[in-house]
Amino acid sequence: MDIISFTVLALMWVYVIVQYPGLPQTVPSHFDFRGRPDDYSSKEVIFLLPLIVTVISIGIKTLGRNPHTFNYLVPLTPENKERQYQLSLRMLKIINLIITVAFSYTAYKVVHDTREGSSLLDWWFLPLFIGSILVITVFFMWKSRASR
Repeated sequence: MDIISFTVLALMWVYVIVQYPGLPQTVPSHFDFRGRPDDYSSKEVIFLLPLIVTVISIGIKTLGRNPHTFNYLVPLTPENKERQYQLSLRMLKIINLIITVAFSYTAYKVVHDTREGSSLLDWWFLPLFIGSILVITVFFMWKSRASR
């Protein structure tokens, strides 16, 4: 999972760096709930997308080194603590992948649609992104409780 996230992040950096010179001076920098741009910024803002994901990925990787400091839904015992650690780390890795893919898609859409003369995130993007994180979180909460 880490390799996939890292690869997607690296590809996002390459894509943004390669496409940057051809961008217009202003690009969409914020979208409403329907995916329509409601704010514009200088084209340098495109670098914020991979930068934010890089910071999040480093933070999640650092956090994952100390699973004993997490809050768990069940009391940790010698019998269940390794399983609880595995579940929490797997959840973090999947959420990191979802965030990385979502930000990469956003970078692609901003660059591509700006070049095409339109700017619109697909209507399904935000519900899918939020829904994915919620489903993964609830699933791993359920797995944690089942693995007492």
